[in-house]
Amino acid sequence: MRLALELIMLGFTLAGAETLHGIFRNAVVAPRLGTKKAKQLSLISGTAILFLICYFWIPNLGINSTKSLLAVGLFLALSMGLFDLVLGRYIMKLRWRIVLRDFDFRQGNYLLVGLLILSGIPLIVMKLRGAV
Repeated sequence: MRLALELIMLGFTLAGAETLHGIFRNAVVAPRLGTKKAKQLSLISGTAILFLICYFWIPNLGINSTKSLLAVGLFLALSMGLFDLVLGRYIMKLRWRIVLRDFDFRQGNYLLVGLLILSGIPLIVMKLRGAV
């Protein structure tokens, strides 16, 4: 039960950080660099933010097996994807085609790439820390 609560709290922390990151990208970076460049840069900076949060959080979960760490990464990626869908559709009241556009790499959107990277971050963190 403790692990489930920790994962949910981690998911909310990541979602909050990425929401603030997205707001900053749209309000500050995109007007200066353009939307396409801002999204490209955002993939790198967003991944770094997620990595840093996970670097300090994941070791405290007490998970050391490759399979379990990949499961945690998959849970986090699915949670973040679901959060993005809920935020776009039900909070921002966007149409489904607009919300789903964020997942389309062909349109210059890197959310799906970021989620794929996120799915491996817990394992990478623990490998860097020498725990796996």
